[in-house]
Amino acid sequence: MNFLSMWQSAKVSESGKISRRAWAEIFYTRKTGGLFDITEDVSKYFLSLDYTDNLSDTADDINLTLEDMDRLWIGSYMPQMGDYLSAIIHTYAWNGLNDGEKVLDIGKFEIDNLSGEEIPTTVQIKAVSILSDNKTLREAKKSRSWDNINLKKIASDVASANGLTLFWDVDEDPEIDHVEQSDESDLELLQRLCKDAGHALKVTAEKIIIFDEYKYEMKSPSFTFAYPGDSAGGSVIDEIEKFTFDIKTRDVYSSCEVKYQEGKGKRVIEGSFTPPGDIFASNGKVLSVKESVKDEAEAVRLAKKRLRDKNKDAVKVSLTTPGNLNIAAGLTANLSGFGKLDGKYIITKAAHKLADSYTTSVDLRRCLNGY
Repeated sequence: MNFLSMWQSAKVSESGKISRRAWAEIFYTRKTGGLFDITEDVSKYFLSLDYTDNLSDTADDINLTLEDMDRLWIGSYMPQMGDYLSAIIHTYAWNGLNDGEKVLDIGKFEIDNLSGEEIPTTVQIKAVSILSDNKTLREAKKSRSWDNINLKKIASDVASANGLTLFWDVDEDPEIDHVEQSDESDLELLQRLCKDAGHALKVTAEKIIIFDEYKYEMKSPSFTFAYPGDSAGGSVIDEIEKFTFDIKTRDVYSSCEVKYQEGKGKRVIEGSFTPPGDIFASNGKVLSVKESVKDEAEAVRLAKKRLRDKNKDAVKVSLTTPGNLNIAAGLTANLSGFGKLDGKYIITKAAHKLADSYTTSVDLRRCLNGY
């Protein structure tokens, strides 16, 4: 049994045996080769392990915080940039004596930042999910162009050039007349193109993931976050230690209109979108967009995308629960017992923290209806 299983998160059953446990295994891989289980080695220095799972735009990361009174971690133990950390989080009997061991393998991360402070002396090792085995993805600036191509093809070429695989989960992939990459990295290019197309982008150690957030918002809720004592049914999480919310009332719209004139004296292409039963329907504000479109169908698609861009972050909540390995970015969940905040949400960030106890902090935004 390694040291992490003896944390204060453990509870003792009537028989005197430890029943509730949370622990982690921590591994170190040198860029030059060699995988090492450092769990026991860091045991007497360990303060916390944080793993953050983001839905899109921001790379996942892990942070290992260690006590360094002997100044080992800024001396002979100092990690090398470009080496890797990986970890596996375990729980046992976390939700009762009949709940066996559960495991969350959080994968491989590249060390890219070291920081620390004195009195008390600590060091923090941060590693991110985007690896730089091939530096062209994040760092190499390129200039090139494409004509009559679609985003999936560009993404596939970028993934292949950087030793990654492409996971594409978008139904529509219209052709783009012209794409210019001007002194920007492949990652910057994909971020820009995905934003323009209204798609979400996530990069891991092995994959480039491009997906339609709306499709994920349409999935059935995995569980319900309930106000303590609320009588919600189904799979309920009601041990909520902290809850905050943020509602945006400005710069949100009930509909969007797209208007584009091909040239002076030429036809005007128009398209609009008003979502059915949307929570912003009563404000009557119309978002006007003037961007190049080929036809009315494309104008309607663009109206949906631009309206989503404006409205998707209008209602956000954050909460903290006892650690839960099942909570992950991209899942949907219901909120119950929180008044007019009740409804369906998508998890945009799940932060798992192992320290004196195991907790999971969750950021969610309210799902949009019809777009």
